[in-house]
Amino acid sequence: MESVVLKINSLQSISLDIIRLFAAQLVLVGHLLSFCSLAKLPYIQNSGVVLFFILSGLIISYTIFYKSQTNYSFQEFFIERFARIYSGLVPSLLFILLIDFIIQNINPNYYQYTNAYNIKTFLGNLLMLQDYHYIGHFFVNIIPKSLHITSFGSGRPLWTLAIEWWLYMFLGMIYFFYVRSSSRKYVLLMLLVSVVPLWNLVYGRGNGLSVVWILGIIVTMFVFKKQFFPKTLSLYFSVTTLVFALFVLIYHEKAYNIHFAFLIACSINFMLLFQQGNIKLYQGAKSKLIKFVANYSFTLYLIHYSLIELILSLELDINKYLLAFSCFILANITAAFIAYFTEMKHKKLAVKLKILIGKKNVK
Repeated sequence: MESVVLKINSLQSISLDIIRLFAAQLVLVGHLLSFCSLAKLPYIQNSGVVLFFILSGLIISYTIFYKSQTNYSFQEFFIERFARIYSGLVPSLLFILLIDFIIQNINPNYYQYTNAYNIKTFLGNLLMLQDYHYIGHFFVNIIPKSLHITSFGSGRPLWTLAIEWWLYMFLGMIYFFYVRSSSRKYVLLMLLVSVVPLWNLVYGRGNGLSVVWILGIIVTMFVFKKQFFPKTLSLYFSVTTLVFALFVLIYHEKAYNIHFAFLIACSINFMLLFQQGNIKLYQGAKSKLIKFVANYSFTLYLIHYSLIELILSLELDINKYLLAFSCFILANITAAFIAYFTEMKHKKLAVKLKILIGKKNVK
């Protein structure tokens, strides 16, 4: 019999939202520092990616474990993940398509993504096939160069999305088809889906982002399947591991580092343990603002790079600090506007899709 999974309380929920919005802003700030020649510190945006992957592994595994205490199926899981990802991805891809078209018309000499701006790459990104051909020498050799797919246009951050998507599917299939039902009829499909997650255990552009994602699952196992841990020790360990993580990050100047990822995961783990219990958080203006900003973080992550490229392509003669600040504000406002009509409606989209396929007991 499966152990009971504790529900995320309101304080933990807000804390996870803060981490999500902080990760997105880190990626934005890191790219702005580089683009505006203020500093070249790639580990800033890379640390945002690491936070995203830990948080993603945590939330996805929590969702599976918690909802599976009722009659939750892979079909429902797939619909919810599809609605969550594609409600942000499709509008972002269309936005990048438009932005890149504008850049090519106003300053064609500036645009440097011509080889990635085509229907093949657009469709490849929709199907989550970014950089699939880089998976070992096997795929590089058998897939013709004409079929190689990278991130679409100026949407450089899109490469991480493909890794996450296949991790979602791989974990979902393992849990629903093997752990719960011990079915073998989906073995070939699981093997196909496993290619990206297994390759990214050690290799990949993020030097093992699958391991970072798995750290999020481990946090879920410790926090939401454990009833008690001394609060004083939890707080102490959370702060201590965070300090060590920052030291490792600054010393190595590299966020794609398993030591950094492990320490960050430990810090999040102990923070959530510290926040365990029947805590009721007053949902005031600050909490609502945090949730709002967090809710457009995915869209911000996907479109900010293209927006920065658009502003820089104008070649404005202004102070670089003012330029960076303006890009920061514009990226947040634009992402919030787009997400309000798209990403933030993903739960409603999931419900509609479930009704469309005739799923019973839709909530």
